[in-house]
Amino acid sequence: MLGSADGGFRSADARQHYLTTYGEARALTARADVVHDVPTGFGTIRVYQHGPDRGVPIVLIHGFFLTSGMWWQQIDDLTGDFTVYALDMVGQPGVSMQSKPMSSTVARLSGRFWRSLALLLTRPNSARAKRAAAWVTGHPAPGSSIDMLTELFVAGFAAFAPPLRTPPLHFSGNRLLRSVHLPVQVLLAGNSVHDSSKAIRRI
Repeated sequence: MLGSADGGFRSADARQHYLTTYGEARALTARADVVHDVPTGFGTIRVYQHGPDRGVPIVLIHGFFLTSGMWWQQIDDLTGDFTVYALDMVGQPGVSMQSKPMSSTVARLSGRFWRSLALLLTRPNSARAKRAAAWVTGHPAPGSSIDMLTELFVAGFAAFAPPLRTPPLHFSGNRLLRSVHLPVQVLLAGNSVHDSSKAIRRI
């Protein structure tokens, strides 16, 4: 169960093995100026701060099972003008720790993504699962930095318990979206596993 003593991983050994791959991916990013462990109602969230406290803040939320390590290039480009906060989502592999289930997202994911997810959950080390992971991450060139993220993506499924109570698996109602009163700018990838134009219209 997510939020267990091993942080949602299948075992302490699985967690340690995954964190080795996680550290390799994180090493692509410049060292954070501050590392925060932020307590929330859903658990403790690891946040890496790049830049001074008083800069215009930008929060980077990673793709499914990809952790804050996916943002190394964007962090390098943004830190000169902004204060960048890159986090590990609770309920997914990484160093954040979930303590309460979550249930909202803003866009339904494609059927192909769900088929890939089922394969990764049941046979994460198979050749078919690795091909599915490469599709999710855009078919990166072997040996490239993005290919390293694909390895991290697959490693998460091999080491982490099934993500049963995390945001991507439930579709939120309009009432929940209307309850957000803070000004928010949302940027979604155009070529992705969801229909970003539908998500933007709904937001």
